[in-house]
Amino acid sequence: MKNFLKYTLVLLILLAGFSFTACQNQKAIQVEAFKTTMEKNGFKVTDITATAGTGVIKAYKAEKSDSSGKALYNIRFYVYNSADTAKTTFTQAKDSFAQYEDSDSVIKNVDQKNLQRYTLLGQGYYTLITRIGDTLLFTDSPDTYKEEIIDIAKDFGY
Repeated sequence: MKNFLKYTLVLLILLAGFSFTACQNQKAIQVEAFKTTMEKNGFKVTDITATAGTGVIKAYKAEKSDSSGKALYNIRFYVYNSADTAKTTFTQAKDSFAQYEDSDSVIKNVDQKNLQRYTLLGQGYYTLITRIGDTLLFTDSPDTYKEEIIDIAKDFGY
């Protein structure tokens, strides 16, 4: 029995180590992959680089609309000039949404070497901010689209 517990403990430690290492080595998607995938899924993709601000190399907004053309929600993708700039932007964006957190909100926060993720579900909205390396994926959308957004982010590895 003692040996079984020892081996189980060693196995759990090894699995935790492998999981931790795998999570820290997330790969950022490329701009073309974002554009192509979103267009294939019925989103209108627009280059918003000119209005994206300091430190942004490329920025795109993918907008989902209903059959009448009314915008339902959008997902934005940014590539920054460095991971540090992306980290700073992530922190600023996260801090700006913290004001909407209340006792009914569901908040998740991940902070690792090259991956940061913040989600906020509350007050009828779902917010997702994910940074991998020098990229940022962002949405603040009606919570009715939460599952669709989660699936899209998972497809990208975000």
